[in-house]
Amino acid sequence: LRRERNGKTLNVADYVKRVAQKSSIEVKNVKVSVGRVQEGIEVKTVTVGFADVSLNKLGKFIKSLESSPYYFKSTSIEISDMDENGLVSG
Repeated sequence: LRRERNGKTLNVADYVKRVAQKSSIEVKNVKVSVGRVQEGIEVKTVTVGFADVSLNKLGKFIKSLESSPYYFKSTSIEISDMDENGLVSG
């Protein structure tokens, strides 16, 4: 996820965890990179680890972030495993 900062008081990791919880996703970890300024906007990369999540829940989570009042944009998604029940980890 790439986040272009829109509010200096936002704790990105906590916000991502709250959105994941609303989407019924248990987050293993959230890593937020040091921001860089691009065209006057601070841009950070956010990496989210999860396990045993359906693709529908993952899609809902991403949509919730991207339609939030803060600007989040998914630039890549890595799925490391899919089990026989269709649950993914990444």
